Amino acid sequence: MGTYGYMAPEQFRGQAFLSTDLYGLGTTLLFLLTQKSPSELPQRKLKINFRPHISLSKEFADWLEKMLSPVVEDRFPSALAALAVLRGEQPLSNYSVAKLSLPEGSPIMLNPTEEQLVIKIPSVWFRTSGSILFGLIVLAWNHLCLLLLSKGTIFTFVYFPFDLFILSLGIFGLVILLYYLFNAAYSIRLTMDSEKLLLKRWFLGWCFQEVQASKSEISEVKVARSYVLTACLLRIRWRKYEFGLFLTEAEKKWLVEEISRWTEE
Repeated sequence: MGTYGYMAPEQFRGQAFLSTDLYGLGTTLLFLLTQKSPSELPQRKLKINFRPHISLSKEFADWLEKMLSPVVEDRFPSALAALAVLRGEQPLSNYSVAKLSLPEGSPIMLNPTEEQLVIKIPSVWFRTSGSILFGLIVLAWNHLCLLLLSKGTIFTFVYFPFDLFILSLGIFGLVILLYYLFNAAYSIRLTMDSEKLLLKRWFLGWCFQEVQASKSEISEVKVARSYVLTACLLRIRWRKYEFGLFLTEAEKKWLVEEISRWTEE
């Protein structure tokens, strides 16, 4: 895997990308410049705060800071790109990551204050294409099962195996219908202050889940595949939480970026 202090954050999760080696190169350069292990240097916003400990030109310090970014997407995409900026052949701004904005027309409510950020996500119901498509598939499945059941002779000796098979399909259809209604109906309230994150999910006025975590406890935030759709995934210690299944892809990416940015502050 590597040596602690020189390993990119994603390596602790068993992941590796092209820019993972750039992080290792950055920490090695940092050791040569400071004569200290990167783990001995303080951190700020989950980044190694090396600037007060060495004297570097602003251009080189900015370049090194990008190499040491804890977020994979914020580093250079390749060694050639990093070398081109270091040589002055390309400006660093070419590789800056644009901040996502809340999609226009989204009902998600953002309430930032000096002390905390509150994000309120109302029930999706039939607002998004993902919710509508999933709902139509569920309704078609259940309708087909009802038709098949109405055509057969339920629980007769001759047709019992067939009827049992159709009945099992009907039970499965009922389960996915309840799953669909649940995910379309619940609302989310996400509160982030300087120290902790609080995620609450509400279903018809009942708070059925409350998740609280400090920044250090959050190991992963991303949009991940959840069966046929994607959802926001929040990994806290050894547990993972999925939410926002029927939000639009743009809303999921924006929400994940907001949480990721908070963990870096």
